[in-house]
Amino acid sequence: QKKYVTNYDKLVAALEKIESLKEQEEDKKKAAKVEDAIDKLPKVENLSLDDKEAVEDAREAYDNLTNQQKALVKNLAKLEAAENKIKAAKVEKIIDDLPYIEDLTLEHKEAVENARAAYEALTEAQKALVNNLNKLLVNNLNKLKEAEDKIKELEDKIKEEERKAHEEEARRAAEEVALEAVEDFEANVSDEAWDEKISALTKAIDDLKNSMNLFFQEEEKQDEEKVEKTTGSIVIIEGGKGKEEKRINLEKALEAANKAAEEAEKLVRNALEFEESAMEAYSKLHEGDVKTALAVRINAAKAKVYEASQRIEDLKGTIPTLQDVLDVKAAKTWLTADKFTFDPENSAESESPIIYAALKHENQTAYKYTVVENNKAESSKNINIFRMSNKRPGSVKIEERRMLLNIGKGQRLNKEQEDKDAQDKIILRVNRGNENSSVMIKVEVTKGNAVAEKYFKINIPKLDTELLPVTIEKAEPPKTVAQS
Repeated sequence: QKKYVTNYDKLVAALEKIESLKEQEEDKKKAAKVEDAIDKLPKVENLSLDDKEAVEDAREAYDNLTNQQKALVKNLAKLEAAENKIKAAKVEKIIDDLPYIEDLTLEHKEAVENARAAYEALTEAQKALVNNLNKLLVNNLNKLKEAEDKIKELEDKIKEEERKAHEEEARRAAEEVALEAVEDFEANVSDEAWDEKISALTKAIDDLKNSMNLFFQEEEKQDEEKVEKTTGSIVIIEGGKGKEEKRINLEKALEAANKAAEEAEKLVRNALEFEESAMEAYSKLHEGDVKTALAVRINAAKAKVYEASQRIEDLKGTIPTLQDVLDVKAAKTWLTADKFTFDPENSAESESPIIYAALKHENQTAYKYTVVENNKAESSKNINIFRMSNKRPGSVKIEERRMLLNIGKGQRLNKEQEDKDAQDKIILRVNRGNENSSVMIKVEVTKGNAVAEKYFKINIPKLDTELLPVTIEKAEPPKTVAQS
């Protein structure tokens, strides 16, 4: 039968139409319900946070509609306006809760920042709905901005106070460090410490001088002749237990003196390190009473270091090397009476003999000659006695090489002969008197800081028709002079 129904499609279309009309009616009802909910909301200008729940319910109802149903809601703009108003009202509440400027403290910093963040999160339309913006205005400035400025001011104040506190702490710490450094410096330049080291060095040098004096004492003639040439120096060939002991004692004394000098210098170096630390700490101080007071103490300590270091340096400068001591002894042993020579034209038998004396040993040790006891009267009392007695003793005058003359001829020697005879020589000019006399000559034998002495006596026969020769012999030192 159905196959004979030819207009069934019309029935289907009618049914679909009916169903569609039903759906549309349902959509209208649902949309109308939402519109009713929106319509029941207060006017935008009258909305407050009390209406927040109603607005949110209306939004939820709208969001639950289908798109077709949403399209039927004609008052969506009111809902959106209401939502904007609620959001603005939230910000108004946050701002309302802020204290006034005069009551702000750093404890309100987070609240101020939250208020600013909430306001900035609003759209421009929502910002326009913030009705209490007038409350933000204090002295024509936005309250929130004013609050932010106040917070910043408080933070800056705290930072400044912290900075000052830090500076004060740093100042006090620097002063404590400087004070400690200066105290350490002073402790290392105490008079007791210096005196101990300098006294030890002085004693070591005195012991060294005694050992040198013993080492320089004359040996028997056969020992004096026992010398051996080595590279530029004369080395004594030691013979016998006594010589070995003197050499050993000398080396020990030298070692002790150098060790004492090193200990003293170590004290100076140590003090200089503490001085450097004190000056570094001092340089970090701010100007003021503390820095001024420490400057006085540092300068006083530095003066002690300088004085002590000079004393130590002077004492150390007297310590010879072992080789110099050996060379001095060799030069002293070599210098015997027969090393003095007479000028051919002014011989020992002449009226005014000239003696040539060596100025330097081949190992570069130097000789320095001085008249210790010249029988020629020097005091007025003696001069008067000699004048009254008409006695005129002989004398010796020491002259430089450049004064070398051929006295016999009254002419200077030729250049070649002068250079040959005067090389490393000094002149001892002898003047005979009218009585027999003698003159004591001291010879200082020196190389570096090593010094020894040797004495010779020049025997001067008086002027006579027959002139006896002037002679030179080794002599013992005067009683007031210690032998070396």
